[in-house]
Amino acid sequence: MCPACWELRHQRIETNQGRSSGTALQTAGLVLGIIALVPMCVAVQLASLIVNIVALVRAKEPPASLVRWRPITGLALTAVGLILTLVTFLVGSA
Repeated sequence: MCPACWELRHQRIETNQGRSSGTALQTAGLVLGIIALVPMCVAVQLASLIVNIVALVRAKEPPASLVRWRPITGLALTAVGLILTLVTFLVGSA
């Protein structure tokens, strides 16, 4: 290839590699929220709570602000998981 083609290739590769979408934290919070639905899995529920709160706080600019529904949904799922854990604990101790 000619030097100009190599330069163009280098510019394309540089801009495409190493770029994340900026929504990984929000996606991780949602995944942890889904896993937090398992009763008596308190460590994952606490981790989900922390990750989702941090994801909400950091989601101020696009693209993260466009997917704020992910940590909100993750928090809701975590709350349901904590309620299931509490019910399981109370029924198991009765």
